[in-house]
Amino acid sequence: MISIDTNLVCRYLLNDDVDQARAARKLIDEQEVFLTTTVVLESAWVLGAVYRLPIDRVVEALTWFLGHPNVSLQDHAAVTSGLQWCAAGLGLADALHLASSQGCHAFATFDRELEKRAARVPAIPVSVPGPA
Repeated sequence: MISIDTNLVCRYLLNDDVDQARAARKLIDEQEVFLTTTVVLESAWVLGAVYRLPIDRVVEALTWFLGHPNVSLQDHAAVTSGLQWCAAGLGLADALHLASSQGCHAFATFDRELEKRAARVPAIPVSVPGPA
């Protein structure tokens, strides 16, 4: 198995550089590849910030790509939950923070908006600590 970088994921999905897209497709279609959670996060950022895809299209594209039979994830449960929660209104980074924290009794943050958005998904409780 070979671990791949964000640029291979994006070339595979976007086909914006014909030669690199062909190489990415050949590699991914012919052998097992591994994606770290950080590559998934960076891929979402590139697709949204650089290519200006709306978040629903980003989630749809990544979900489709991660369903490829040759793609394995560092943390399948966290990434799957993270993408679902992102579709429900969380930013992907925050969704992955929460999904990766399952097993903890709570997630503490000073981000009050995250606390509000997280209440919409089945994540661990999110709380904002008060002053000491």
